Amino acid sequence: MLKKYISLFISFTLIIPTIHYSKETKKVEIAKAVKQAEIDAKNDVNMVKWLLTGCLGGPIGYAVACSSEPTPKTSRLLGKSPEYIGAYTKVYKEKVKFLRKENTIPGCVVNTTFTLLCVYASIIIGSIVSGI
Repeated sequence: MLKKYISLFISFTLIIPTIHYSKETKKVEIAKAVKQAEIDAKNDVNMVKWLLTGCLGGPIGYAVACSSEPTPKTSRLLGKSPEYIGAYTKVYKEKVKFLRKENTIPGCVVNTTFTLLCVYASIIIGSIVSGI
């Protein structure tokens, strides 16, 4: 009977620190995934491309930036734990979408300003030509 209690005690003293260590390891792994996802997102977004998308497409370009779904390269996730993959993918998608929208907005402003100037100029030229 005493052997049974001793073996239970030894089992618990070995299992409990392992569970605590496992939780801490997962937290560190998730923190690494978040940091790497932010770095990769910044490196992957072509800021000039999205600025031009806003310039040429205006509000449609912004809609494209909002609706397109980014996906991380699978080679970055090979051999990683499910927790790492989940955290990395979530942060990567959020950051890429944010950067795309952030870079499309100035292009939309340029597009809208240019369109308004063209409309204004055509009104002025039309009034000059018609003699008003």
